[in-house]
Amino acid sequence: MNSPYDFLENGLLLEIPDDTNYWLVRADGGKYYHDFLLNNFIATSDDEITIEAIENFPQLKPPVGPTKEGYKLLYQQKYDDWNNQQIAHAAGRTMKFLNDIKVNDVVMVPSHSSTHFIIGIVTSDPYEEVHSERLSPDHYIVCPYLKRREVLWIKEVPRDAISEKMYWILSSHQSILPLNDHSEYIDKLFAPVYMKSGSCHGVVKVNKEAGIESNEWYRLYGVVEEIKAEDAVVTVKSNVESPGILVFISDHYPAIIATTVVLTGLSIGQINICGFKSVGLYRYFFGEEKLQRDKVGLENEGQRLENELKSLEVIERKRELGITDSDSAIKEAENTAHELSEELSVSAFNPGQILGHRKRRENLDDQSSDEPE
Repeated sequence: MNSPYDFLENGLLLEIPDDTNYWLVRADGGKYYHDFLLNNFIATSDDEITIEAIENFPQLKPPVGPTKEGYKLLYQQKYDDWNNQQIAHAAGRTMKFLNDIKVNDVVMVPSHSSTHFIIGIVTSDPYEEVHSERLSPDHYIVCPYLKRREVLWIKEVPRDAISEKMYWILSSHQSILPLNDHSEYIDKLFAPVYMKSGSCHGVVKVNKEAGIESNEWYRLYGVVEEIKAEDAVVTVKSNVESPGILVFISDHYPAIIATTVVLTGLSIGQINICGFKSVGLYRYFFGEEKLQRDKVGLENEGQRLENELKSLEVIERKRELGITDSDSAIKEAENTAHELSEELSVSAFNPGQILGHRKRRENLDDQSSDEPE
């Protein structure tokens, strides 16, 4: 995306499915972080436990199916010198990777020292890699593990973008961790405005070092009340300690879009709040609409005419919501919002960088082209 609010021009609103599961998968202390990132996969160790061996192991076949106890029995056969704790840990890790993680789940991978995280969506069932004869690149370490899943990486975010309530994962030694209990903190990392469970969420960052004062809270809620439609209910969640995050939530998405962007410096007249279509993570970041938008320059005359048409649609939508340019209350709310934006140093919460979608084959070709002839 070219800016935090590209969706205003594109007409697409990110919707995260309710059944999405979230996982942390380590890259052996970050050793294989760049291999995971550049070649679009995650992997797990213990190559002697092959997918074929798992499929043929009697205690893991139907009707029993995959259980941790079944995996432990298989590990005991393959690694007879391991103690019970080692076997239990490895069996649980492999079961999570092969059976619990699903296609379309969200996965996070920390770098060395957890200075950065890559976040993506799982796009394949488990498979085993067949090693090629390609040379190991100089700038990263190649992961040797064979059991893998393909991942479409969406963003790379710095550590300070992660909620402090998730910092415990930095000291956890488990290789694969379920993060469903922290989904609300991960969802915020994708986009400053998104849909989840039928509600629209708008996320802004307050960069002011001191906390929000009582009169600033009063003015802030006044802005929300004036901008939203009368029948809209907006909930505010805050974590604004030196600095922090404000989240606006409502089932009325125009109210959230308007509140979020106005608090970050735009005006109602600049906001296209009509005709949005909700799409999933892939289409929002990498679908045809995104590719097409990248091809069209803002200086293009057709784009200019389209923007003018959208401005007319905005005016009509504002009339439907009871909002007019002559409405002094709205104008006053906008002015207050802009003042608050300056005082609190408010910005859209859109951390890190969106990663260009590249297929694994393209990365391999690039690496081979760098090799001496």
